[in-house]
Amino acid sequence: MEFTDRLMLLKHLRKAHYLKLYSKPEVECDPLQQCIYCGQTWAKGQQQLNHYLKVHGVRMNQPLLHDELSSSTLDASLVKKLGLTSWLVELPLISWPDMKVVTKLGESSNFHDWFNDLLNTLNIIATSLIVSKQIRVYARHLRDYNNLHQSALEGYWLKAQQESSESCGSYDSMFSTPPGSDSLDINSKRKYHENYETPESVKRHILDMKITLKLKEIERGTAKLRGFGSICHIPTALNKLLIGEGGYCNESVTFEEEDIYGTMGNAQLEHRVDAVTTKYSSKFVLAIVQGQSTWALITHLDAFYQQDSSIDDCALPSNTAMDLEARALVLRKTEGLYSFKELVIQCGPLQLLAIGGYYGQVGANTKTAFLGSALSKQCQLSTEETYSIMLPFFQAKYVRTIRHLRSYTKSNASRCWSFGSEEFQRKEFVPCHPLFYDSHPKRVNCKRNTASVASLLLHSVAVCKFSRQDYIKVKKVFAKIPDVLSILEKYPEIPQTLTELKELLTRHDAKPSLLAILDFSVNLERQLANKEEIELIFMSKELSETALTLYKSYLAHSVKEVNKKALKSLAK
Repeated sequence: MEFTDRLMLLKHLRKAHYLKLYSKPEVECDPLQQCIYCGQTWAKGQQQLNHYLKVHGVRMNQPLLHDELSSSTLDASLVKKLGLTSWLVELPLISWPDMKVVTKLGESSNFHDWFNDLLNTLNIIATSLIVSKQIRVYARHLRDYNNLHQSALEGYWLKAQQESSESCGSYDSMFSTPPGSDSLDINSKRKYHENYETPESVKRHILDMKITLKLKEIERGTAKLRGFGSICHIPTALNKLLIGEGGYCNESVTFEEEDIYGTMGNAQLEHRVDAVTTKYSSKFVLAIVQGQSTWALITHLDAFYQQDSSIDDCALPSNTAMDLEARALVLRKTEGLYSFKELVIQCGPLQLLAIGGYYGQVGANTKTAFLGSALSKQCQLSTEETYSIMLPFFQAKYVRTIRHLRSYTKSNASRCWSFGSEEFQRKEFVPCHPLFYDSHPKRVNCKRNTASVASLLLHSVAVCKFSRQDYIKVKKVFAKIPDVLSILEKYPEIPQTLTELKELLTRHDAKPSLLAILDFSVNLERQLANKEEIELIFMSKELSETALTLYKSYLAHSVKEVNKKALKSLAK
């Protein structure tokens, strides 16, 4: 493309080739015929491009930041969050081919160490979500550009080291003979042993040690796959269990502030609240949390919104300051005399409670399954350990349902914020749900009991309605309970109402647990009367307390037994 004046050329270089020209020529020159840095002339356009690249290290299509960010450095708090310790974070985000500036800040004694440090830092910046999108894009292009032109950069690096008065790591400055002296002065700025070449025998010994240690890390599951970017190596014990998954990555998840402001104080916008909760919670289905010695796979989780009780009155308020970046924690809980541990992921205002999955030790080939939020006493997960989070490279398919709660009398108990792996659901690895007790695979073809009725009644409490269809289901389940069935067989006429059934069972001294559940059912029957459906939003205090008792006294233990049965079947 031809240009008629200098201004048009500079605009073209900036917009079409992302070339930002920082230096001004010391003498006036024609930019169409001469280099604006040194004034060298050329005859063809290709000679112009070759000159900028070879002499000044400037490539026409190298992406650069906009004007307002061209000299900015990374914020100190951002550097800490990224875990960057490299000297590169001190360097303004300017044109990297300006090698005289870059090499002055480097502390590496050779180009390869310097180059690896550069690429590692750029890769961290390019893959971190807490960095602005513009800087991420810039760092990604810059990383790819430098990777493709490594050999050219090495030449610039060596040249800059030789020309810099502060450089002492170049080959030419390692040994020098001062004027008027025949002796060889060893560079005192380097460590004594660095002035000697490494013997071949030592190199071979180091290589053998490297291979041995590397194999041990691979067996422990802590080594990352080479050439796959952020793809991670999963624990050895999960290789067969996750054979159908497409790999894992350690990209962090950060709760965006706009999502907080879009939900706080807007509880009436149910679709917005539900969409935000689903957006983040579903990311952690089949997530792997891994520490130095232990790991855990989360197949099922319940989500709780802790920031606003009007949105979720089932969530416990957070005891710590809100952190937008997701982190995995092992918490110790106490209920009366019972102490247990829970695995949670804290992501902004959301607390994601693991209610199903596996855990094990790093490097071991064995794993232990868990169902329910309370981890067993034998669980190796530690409250003191720091855990990283690995997510499926492709988001896992999931199913949603109502959460696994202890109390379904609260106004937000019916939210479908329980997320489980669709794959493990098909494999019948799923925690027993209090509201769908008889639907669990381990309850198929089993005899009905008081927990069966309690589950049906609590489902009506959770969704805040009791219909004619629900009433018929309750009566049918009562009739299938062995203790009730044995009494009904003695009478030719079957009771038509639950009130009549209660009178009959009372005369035959039925179990107190059966009569207690029947009392609650009779109360609902009276309220329903001849209606097709009634709302349970304004339940009396007495009914609410009875509903809570239904779970604690007649359902909680049965749910745990089903989970134990499911875990026992996995061990066979």
